[in-house]
Amino acid sequence: MYFYVKLERESRQRLENNHYDPNFLVWAEQYLGEKPSEIFTRGHSLAETVHRKICESMRARHKRPEFQARHAAKNRRLNELRFGITYAECWHGREVRIRSNGRVPLFITNDRPALILVAGKSTYNLAQRSKHTPVIMFSKDGVSLKLGDQVVYRRAREALLRTKEGADWNRQFEKELQRNARKSDVY
Repeated sequence: MYFYVKLERESRQRLENNHYDPNFLVWAEQYLGEKPSEIFTRGHSLAETVHRKICESMRARHKRPEFQARHAAKNRRLNELRFGITYAECWHGREVRIRSNGRVPLFITNDRPALILVAGKSTYNLAQRSKHTPVIMFSKDGVSLKLGDQVVYRRAREALLRTKEGADWNRQFEKELQRNARKSDVY
């Protein structure tokens, strides 16, 4: 079908019935639900008519919610593999990855955007020079990044709550604090 569309565009004229393969004509009649001769009689291109119907069908399928959800989930899985993404409900004491722009994404669930901690390029540079892997720590006062025993970045809880994602940060702090309170009485 694309071959015929290309031929028409290159020749700048519509192909006639005798230019098409008989098998394509049979298939096109079944797909379109009308005889190719009727399309030629109206002065339309058979190849363009088939092409248009295929595109409309694909657009309609892509608009369906179940397709979009499946497609989004597939992309998330591919990105997990491609970028080494780790999902965790709680991040306290876990290793994190500082991106070259100084951002630390915390992927909570695959159906929500990541929480982003902006630690800065200087923190990234420190992590690159260190033999330790960065670890994130949550406390009632804020969040910090550690390289070994050294705290290399700290951000107050209030500052995170004032960001656009403040409500999400608050939920995350509550989760982290509840989890840690269960683990030990001393925080």
